[in-house]
Amino acid sequence: MAWCCKLGSFAKAQPTVQQPIPKEGGIRGATKCPLPKSLTLVVPGHGMSSRTPLLTASLSKISAQLKGIGVAFSCVVFVYSPSVQKGAITGCEVRFGAGLWTQFILQLSIGSTEVVALMLDDIDIHHVNMRAFLQTMHAARLDVASAAVHRWRWSIMRPLSNCAVHRTRFIDPLFVIYTNAAYRCWRSLLDLELDRNGWGTAYVYARRCNASLGVLDEHVVEHRGGAGPQRSYNTSEAEAGMRRYLRYHWGKNMSEEKFDKALVTFKRNEVRAYGARCSAVSSSYAALNPLMDVLKCGPVVPARVEHRQNHQPPLR
Repeated sequence: MAWCCKLGSFAKAQPTVQQPIPKEGGIRGATKCPLPKSLTLVVPGHGMSSRTPLLTASLSKISAQLKGIGVAFSCVVFVYSPSVQKGAITGCEVRFGAGLWTQFILQLSIGSTEVVALMLDDIDIHHVNMRAFLQTMHAARLDVASAAVHRWRWSIMRPLSNCAVHRTRFIDPLFVIYTNAAYRCWRSLLDLELDRNGWGTAYVYARRCNASLGVLDEHVVEHRGGAGPQRSYNTSEAEAGMRRYLRYHWGKNMSEEKFDKALVTFKRNEVRAYGARCSAVSSSYAALNPLMDVLKCGPVVPARVEHRQNHQPPLR
């Protein structure tokens, strides 16, 4: 696009929790985009009963919004702890059992649902409009669309002022919607032997699956549980698994120094990405700037997502 917006100061770039909920069609003209016929939402891990009220509220909100626009909705919640009582979550298929989120994802068959949403159990989606989200995703030709995350540690996930979409090669999956093909390719990259916590997939997904990723800046979620002591897994183990996974995909024979340099470079350019650019401005900003490029809805493009069998060279 001809116009771009850069991430400004932290305070300026972060909307407050009072930010208005996006209206239908966050990109001017996106309201003409078709909606998917069906959406399956997956919550890959729930084990703290203190999070149950927020989770049920988010599920109810999504269900009500999709019902109102005629999108068939189904959901599956994986409960890994007995502290969550049976019957606490209604309206979804609830599966009980010990294990990691990666194991659950690999066991789950999503069938032919048109799009798949992945949501963590401590995500507050109050500022997400599902119609606008899905139409913006379609208008921007995204295989994977993530909500922006309020005050998140990875800069690329934070909302940019006056933007509707900014493209990226890295998404931290907190609240993400995939096309069916994009989800299947992401799932195929999970490797329990190398990286049982699944951290490494976010670094290789865009290249390995030839997928178009974007963050929808007007749809802001909050990660209420955060990344603090409430984590239900060992972060040192997860970090070690990520390094094993990336060594396998980026180059088994790389020296430790070269690998560390590749990882630092990727994080600087793709994860922290302080120079992130907008792919499309918000409709409210475009109304004040009629000469700005605005994405328009076109015919449905056949899925481009594919699983690249050959290992990709390390990022430089």
